[in-house]
Amino acid sequence: MTNDHLLSALRDLARVLAADGIRVTVGGGYGLLLRATHRSGTEGRTRLQQRLPQRGTEDIDYFLDAEIVTSAERMAAIRSALDRLGYVPTVEFMQFTIPSSAVGMSAAVKLDLLTGPIPESVAALVQIKDMRVRPVNARGLHAYLTPEAFSLAQGRQEFEIGDGAESIVVSVLHPFTYFILKLFALRDRLKRTTDPKQRYHALDLFSVWASLTEDEWNQVREWSQEHSGEIHMRETQSICRELFGGATARGVIALRDQMQQSDWSLESGDTESFVEDFRSDLFLLLDAEEA
Repeated sequence: MTNDHLLSALRDLARVLAADGIRVTVGGGYGLLLRATHRSGTEGRTRLQQRLPQRGTEDIDYFLDAEIVTSAERMAAIRSALDRLGYVPTVEFMQFTIPSSAVGMSAAVKLDLLTGPIPESVAALVQIKDMRVRPVNARGLHAYLTPEAFSLAQGRQEFEIGDGAESIVVSVLHPFTYFILKLFALRDRLKRTTDPKQRYHALDLFSVWASLTEDEWNQVREWSQEHSGEIHMRETQSICRELFGGATARGVIALRDQMQQSDWSLESGDTESFVEDFRSDLFLLLDAEEA
């Protein structure tokens, strides 16, 4: 199955919300697909010159800024847009789906709403309960609190996803944020021994690394140092050491297994040398002291 139905749904959502001055920020596997397929090609060399195959995904992770989740008006505008586009809640107020029977959809589209940590300066404007965030005295839409997304607003990249007849722009998370989110996700997934998706995040980490431009590489290193005192940055480094600290660490094994299952073939060099390069670079980027 292709992801054309996701692109169509994202275009519709971005178009409707643009009228209210709200930009859609995409993360997750679909954000990586947008990075791979909608880059202009003018950014320069990437860490690997080969364009890697992207895994399929069933959902869109929509990250809401603090300025959105603290605003009853903006949250109401998003809920109104979802209702108009035919989304129905599958997890009350926080996860929505367009059924596959919807007009123009070849498969169901799942939309997850997430947000990063709420700054103390605006904490009084939201209610947080059971990892759900919503504006005080407002109902109808929640976002899942993701504390490790502390760099959510940093360095996001804009991508044109219009069909040529109109301009539609969405934002995608920066590789720095992706590295952190994917390391947390991989750590959590590997704890679930029967989870069939547990290794996807290892492959996603490799894809982020492979697609890094020189500017992105430098930004990731700079921001890792800048946020070195942040508790979730320190936890990121701890996860890195746990999962990728040696050639037989669980993250490395997960990556090798997923590469084999996905039948990846790299154009030059053997796969094992690329895995080792990735493992080494991960520490250079995120944990310079350990490197």
